Amino acid sequence: YQERNFGKSFGMLIDELTTRRIDDEVIDVRACTWSIHALDALRRFDVVVERCISQTQALAAVRLFEAAGVPCVNASEVIDICGDKLRTSLALARAGVPTPRVHVALDEPSALQAIEDMGYPCVLKPVTGSWGRLLARVNDRDAAEALTARRLPGTEVLPLFARLSAAEQHRVFRRSSSGRRIILATN
Repeated sequence: YQERNFGKSFGMLIDELTTRRIDDEVIDVRACTWSIHALDALRRFDVVVERCISQTQALAAVRLFEAAGVPCVNASEVIDICGDKLRTSLALARAGVPTPRVHVALDEPSALQAIEDMGYPCVLKPVTGSWGRLLARVNDRDAAEALTARRLPGTEVLPLFARLSAAEQHRVFRRSSSGRRIILATN
């Protein structure tokens, strides 16, 4: 592997596998082709640890390995949930994980109402997407109207995070009293 292509955390993972004398093979899915009618070749792997930067590529590759019966970390269902901010927020809330306030709005008037209900400043995020694309901090009503009026194809307005005080942030992201660590995967 080359760190510039795969990142430092990936290198740390490979180093740990080497230290533990665990055989590994790095697969760059961008260079692979697979036939859905010949998945037997994938069964030579005991497990797949998915580390793709692209959610689309990760999901496709993992679904192929799962179809061949190979356990995957992360599973396709996890990738699906983490790639959708609404599904992620719902799963965290259902599991009792403290989360910032989330309001969902699917059209311009309800988006403006959700922003007003949450208060300024507030952050708007589309339901899907990563790397901060289409993320917008909204400081006032004029900015909210300008942002919600943009008709972006295939994009729903999802005001995700409202302003949180330092105390609220600490409460949301602190370790639980049981000593368990909370690890969140977001996209």
